[in-house]
Amino acid sequence: MATPRQVSGVGKRRRKRRRSVPTALAGWTSLIVDFADEEGLPADQVLEQAGLDRDALAQVDGRVPVSVDDYVWHTLSRLDGGPGLGLRVSERMMTTRRLGVVGFLGRATGTLGQALEIGNKYHPVVRQVKGRDLVVTRDSVTICQAMNADLRHPGPPALAEVALANYVTLGRAWAGVDWSPAEVRFQQPRPRDVTEYERFFRCPVYFSQPINALVIPREVLALPIASAEPELVGYLQSVADSQLAAVAAPRTLAEDVRYAVRAQMVDGDLTIENVARRLGTGPRSLQRRLSEEGGSFRAIVDAVRHQRALELLSRRTVSQEQMAEELGFSEPRAFRRAFRRWTGEAPSRLILPGAAGE
Repeated sequence: MATPRQVSGVGKRRRKRRRSVPTALAGWTSLIVDFADEEGLPADQVLEQAGLDRDALAQVDGRVPVSVDDYVWHTLSRLDGGPGLGLRVSERMMTTRRLGVVGFLGRATGTLGQALEIGNKYHPVVRQVKGRDLVVTRDSVTICQAMNADLRHPGPPALAEVALANYVTLGRAWAGVDWSPAEVRFQQPRPRDVTEYERFFRCPVYFSQPINALVIPREVLALPIASAEPELVGYLQSVADSQLAAVAAPRTLAEDVRYAVRAQMVDGDLTIENVARRLGTGPRSLQRRLSEEGGSFRAIVDAVRHQRALELLSRRTVSQEQMAEELGFSEPRAFRRAFRRWTGEAPSRLILPGAAGE
């Protein structure tokens, strides 16, 4: 974190803060990763491209930037290629533990309706996304989620599918009743094969809709949860409240820039213009505000590259040319100069001769 500069006669400059980059629970990301492992998809390769470590995904309360989570879901969805991926992932992989304290709190409540209220209140702890709402009528409650509301960065259909399917998967498991929704709506176009959707939901499923939605009948919401533990609700709620406050806490701009730089490395063309665009600002404004915090874009990029280089080096599976490209250097020579400055050694001394591409 950048240290505030001392200004003679003025004292410390006030550190400007902004809302943090949206994140998701590691357990959410691990849903698709574990599924990919079972299906024989190259999950390790995708994780390496995204800059994620399996150890980080194994942490119950670990967090992943939503932009990185999106990349993992996008890539593995494309590699899978089948319809209803989110339904298959939910049915086979979803457990209470994947949602951390929010899952355990929902399972400890008395009814599915109460669990739904928990999910609605604490959903930013699981995944920080906008466009989510509950619509309550006399006969039903509708969970609305515009996962693809931002047409510039549309999410894969599997994300919308798993977001709604998880309510059904966990609701059936917690209540011990094989219930069905009243209807389901998806923004995605109708697939050629809808068998998976009909089998999983067992209710009318509509496509090309304005919003993703799951309509749950009132009688389902009244179903008791077989594993309810009311004596734990107070404690679990206090932990969930703390996590909710933490994900909403402001952070320095430098921290947000580090996340954006890391994500831009995955997409390629690492420039201040592209990073500023990710953060919704201009390059001059970004540089000025970083300077006010006592930092610079160049220093942040250098630090992120250094950290990523050490991560790649620990795997010993990449050549100098591959490492230079992944770190966003224009040529291997520039990478070698930076590597010697970071470590005091030439990369050839630390990268195994038998690494890929050598």
